[in-house]
Amino acid sequence: MSADHDFAAVRYAMTSENGLYRFTFFCALCGRGHTSGLIHANSVEIALHLARQEARGYFNGCHTCGRWVCDGCYNMDVMTCARCAGHYLLQGGLSDGE
Repeated sequence: MSADHDFAAVRYAMTSENGLYRFTFFCALCGRGHTSGLIHANSVEIALHLARQEARGYFNGCHTCGRWVCDGCYNMDVMTCARCAGHYLLQGGLSDGE
């Protein structure tokens, strides 16, 4: 499974302006969005692929549940989303002070 395919599950919205495309991708937990620049492409599929490549740098894939979340909803210490990190901490993982 390609990384682009994994990221395909991220919720997004698209607008088209004078034959150019713009996409906004949303965090699976808080809903915060990242909006691409205007993209000129021969098809919406190509434009979406290009926008996904750009947006991936603004999201993190949870290593537990697979959600794609923004930096604010990601715990780098355990490489999980905030929801899964909370479960990890409750089950005796790293304490907040470590």
